[in-house]
Amino acid sequence: MKFAFITDLHIDKAYEYPYGIDPRANFQRILKAIAKGPAEQLIIGGDLCYRAPEVEIYEWIFEELAQFKMPFHIIAGNHDDPEMMSKIGGFEALMTEGELFYARKFKPFLAIFLDTSKGKVSKNQLAWMDRQLYQHKGPTVIFMHHPPMHAGVPVMDDNPKRAFQGKEAFLEILESTNRPIPIFTGHYHVEKTVSFKNVQLFITPSCFFQINQFKDDFKVDHHRIAYRLIELDGDSLKSSLHYIAGSRQMDS
Repeated sequence: MKFAFITDLHIDKAYEYPYGIDPRANFQRILKAIAKGPAEQLIIGGDLCYRAPEVEIYEWIFEELAQFKMPFHIIAGNHDDPEMMSKIGGFEALMTEGELFYARKFKPFLAIFLDTSKGKVSKNQLAWMDRQLYQHKGPTVIFMHHPPMHAGVPVMDDNPKRAFQGKEAFLEILESTNRPIPIFTGHYHVEKTVSFKNVQLFITPSCFFQINQFKDDFKVDHHRIAYRLIELDGDSLKSSLHYIAGSRQMDS
């Protein structure tokens, strides 16, 4: 099974161009690029909206996805409203007590999709994830918006409003499995791979813009956008990044 993973769309209202970028055109460009490749399903890793969740933005996104005609899975980021998103997208059945988290089996893999829209994984989600990992003894992959560990990106790692909260409790559960756990995230607007004990973290670049990961203050690095191709083949996992040119307002 091959998946295309995209994240941090940051789509604004129609005819709005934050940072001089056309995020709607970026979304259309990345979907067109994915359609030409081998991906069979799409995963959207959160932050669909630019700043605040908007009904009109979600409606536009799901209209585009309906035309795209590829099965997709969605998780929420800190700029999303899981309840609004799931209601408009028609997947309210996946909600649990106001949170959007669920699991899917792609044998022999179990894929766990988490909700970090509040910057953390709730106690309810942690307990559920622990049960999922205990019950499934085969290979597992986790999708979440926030990287659950420091990644050497100071502007994100060192800001409590941006960094994931509750790292220790989260990683403790993963360490107890004694098996490799790959995690795919976004949020940081960089390309990064980090390993910690049995956890391998893959941070995927944004569909908006990328930041300078070495600066202590927020600075745009470049405007190329990317999707990650994830291939589950038996009990092995392969991952590669594919960049395309981003769309600026002057390109529209």
